[in-house]
Amino acid sequence: MKALTQKLSSVFNLSTYEAKVFMALSGFEKAHISQIARASSIARTAVYPSVKSLLEKGLISVVLAGGRKHYKALTPPQLQSMFEWKKRDMAFVVGELIKNVPASEEQMEFLYFPGRNGLNTAAEVFLRDSKGMMWRTFENSVVNQPALEFYQLEDYIDRRVKKGIHGKVIMTLNMMYPFLKERLDRDKEELRETILVPDKLFPFKVVVGINEDSVLLLSGEEFVFGAVIKNTQFAQTLATLHEMIWTRYKN
Repeated sequence: MKALTQKLSSVFNLSTYEAKVFMALSGFEKAHISQIARASSIARTAVYPSVKSLLEKGLISVVLAGGRKHYKALTPPQLQSMFEWKKRDMAFVVGELIKNVPASEEQMEFLYFPGRNGLNTAAEVFLRDSKGMMWRTFENSVVNQPALEFYQLEDYIDRRVKKGIHGKVIMTLNMMYPFLKERLDRDKEELRETILVPDKLFPFKVVVGINEDSVLLLSGEEFVFGAVIKNTQFAQTLATLHEMIWTRYKN
């Protein structure tokens, strides 16, 4: 079951919770939140954001029965059709990406990828081209959840860890959610260190990743896109700002 959940996460870019919720729903004709929580062994508070995200991705639908909201998962044939559609989209993205490869003499490279596929493509470019051993990120625990999903995929994290890349995460927080606590509990094994800062003071609206010479931008809200800015001076300037906040709140 764990292997199946991981494969589902990888193919459809789902968080672990989303994959578990989808797998649980697949065992029902339709189910309400309490049934999903019991079947997936996930707390109700963590089921809600996963259900919302799965609805947005078109992997589940709402069914009204007896005056109560129920949810229904796509059937296997429907999943296959969606996967074929994603492959066509990926072919388009790759084609556009090739057009954006800049000449080596350029001092600044800006790669922009629109839509939800763009989030994934930008994150992949950032990981692929990272040569240093440290990432610094600004993240929001709630507002930009769709943009964070790709970071939470076990496959993506595993590949970062295999490259020996450590993460220093500054994350805004308004309350401690169960899924966030689980993530923080895995910080050491996933080569990540996280400090929490108040959301009111630092309302990050875009996820920002910084490596030795590039900056990653992921927006999962009104304007969904991923982007990579390749410029050493810009990356170093943001890294300095990150370090200033890190030093202030570390202790």
